[in-house]
Amino acid sequence: MNIGIDASLLKINLAGMGIYVKEMIERFSHLNSDDHFFLFTNADFSCELNIGDNFTIVKKKIKPHIVWLEMTVPILVRKYKIDVFWQPDHILPLKVKGTDYYVTIHDLSGYKLHNVALKKVEIVFKLFIPRTCRDAKKIITISEFSKKDIVDILHVEPDKVSVIYNGDSPYRGEPHITDEEEIECFKKYKINMPYFLFVGTINPRKNVVTIVKAFNQLREKGKAAQLAIVGEYGWNSQDVMNEIEQSPFKDDIKVTGFVSETEKEVFYRNARCLVFPSLLEGLGLPVIEAMSVGT
Repeated sequence: MNIGIDASLLKINLAGMGIYVKEMIERFSHLNSDDHFFLFTNADFSCELNIGDNFTIVKKKIKPHIVWLEMTVPILVRKYKIDVFWQPDHILPLKVKGTDYYVTIHDLSGYKLHNVALKKVEIVFKLFIPRTCRDAKKIITISEFSKKDIVDILHVEPDKVSVIYNGDSPYRGEPHITDEEEIECFKKYKINMPYFLFVGTINPRKNVVTIVKAFNQLREKGKAAQLAIVGEYGWNSQDVMNEIEQSPFKDDIKVTGFVSETEKEVFYRNARCLVFPSLLEGLGLPVIEAMSVGT
C-alpha cells in the first residue's frame, strides 16, 4: 500500500505539532511493514529523520503553503498512486478519487478564539475545515475535549472521530542529562534557581502576557525568583516583549528562543513549577512533559 503524509511541518523548528509529526513518521518506520510511505513537503526539513528505505521524501518548493496543499499535493497523490493520505495538520487537500483521506484535528482554536492567529490563517481554517470533515474517511484528534468540540461545533458524527492520545514524554525515567550539561545550560541562558517555567511558542493563544503580569505581582510581594520563557517567537509576540520591557523585574525574565531537547529537559527538571495558562489547548504537551519528571 502507498501511504502519503503531509510532512511540511518538519520545515520549521519543531514545536508541538512538529514533534507529533516527526514522532509518528519515525514510529511508522519501525513497523517493518511492506507499505511505502511518501512524505510530501514544500521546503527542506529542519530536522533529521530516522526512517527506512520504504520512505520517499517528495519536495516541491511552492508558496504559499495553501496553494501547494490544494494544487500540488493532489497531483502528487495521483502521481504516486497513494492509497491512503494522512494530513496531521487540520486541512486536507482536494479529494482524489480512489484515495482514502485521514486527518488529525488537534483543536478548534481557530473557531473558538479570535485574534490568536494571523487573520488569513483564521480565514483559511474556517474555509477549509468543513470540507475537510466531509472528505475525511476518519478524523483523528488528541483528546476527548477536542472530540467534543469537533462533534458539537462542526456537527460531525461521533463515530467518525477517533481519539488517539499523544505519546508519552521523552524525559520520563532516569535523567538523560549530566551535571555538566545542566551547568552549561544555566550559564548559557543566565538562569538561576528558583525559576518559574513556560514552554511553548510565544503567541497570543499561549497567554504569556498574563504570566509576566503574575510574575510581577509575585516579585512585588518580595518573592525572589526568575521566569524562564522557553520557546520561539511566534505570531504577534511583540505584546509579550513589550510587557517584559515594561516590567521592573525584566532582568529576571529570560526568553531563550528555541532550545535543544537536552536543554529543555534541564529546564523541566529544575523548575519551581510549570506555568501554562493557555486560552485553549487540544492537549498541551508541556504539561505531560513536566509531570513526567515530577515538576
